Amino acid sequence: MFCGQSAGDDANHFLSICTVTQHLWFASQWNFCSSALNFSSGRELVLWLHKPSFRHLLSKEESQEFFLYGTLLYHKLWMMRNDMYHHGTPLDLTKLQKQELGSVEKVRWGLPRPGRIKGFVDFAKSDEDGAVAAVFFDPSDSVMAFGAKKVSVSSVFQGELEAMRFGVDLAARLHLGSLCILSDNLHLVQSVKAMSYPF
Repeated sequence: MFCGQSAGDDANHFLSICTVTQHLWFASQWNFCSSALNFSSGRELVLWLHKPSFRHLLSKEESQEFFLYGTLLYHKLWMMRNDMYHHGTPLDLTKLQKQELGSVEKVRWGLPRPGRIKGFVDFAKSDEDGAVAAVFFDPSDSVMAFGAKKVSVSSVFQGELEAMRFGVDLAARLHLGSLCILSDNLHLVQSVKAMSYPF
């Protein structure tokens, strides 16, 4: 059980009744109290996130931010619940709240300069195994090369770092020039841009 309560471990409890879920919603900028959360299924939750009853009070940008916050909130809660169940990881509510409240950030996306090769890198993990992959596209968006390998890492961030290193090494071995490496991990991108460690 995520919060240690004796209630059934079902969708309604996880999405609405769980004190951890309620705390994270109440601590957010949306400041919802427990009575605002009443979902018996994931479908009901998604409908509420997409079209909340108060949507007429929100701008388009605020509606998008609300949907993104809720999506990330339940994703992180589900991942933490699984870590607790499968690996015995203790709940750190302060850390979880800090991660969630800092997870929504405006990002300005830019296109690589014309003529550059785009290299997409990513990390994936299932239970004990992890893998990194890289795919390279020429300026006309045709696949030039790709590769993947298994890795052993202690965290998702380390896995994303390994993915970037694998992509850079593969590009060097293939003598690919004018390269732009792209990652979907915001912390990694921010760290590289700032040339600093996030820990």
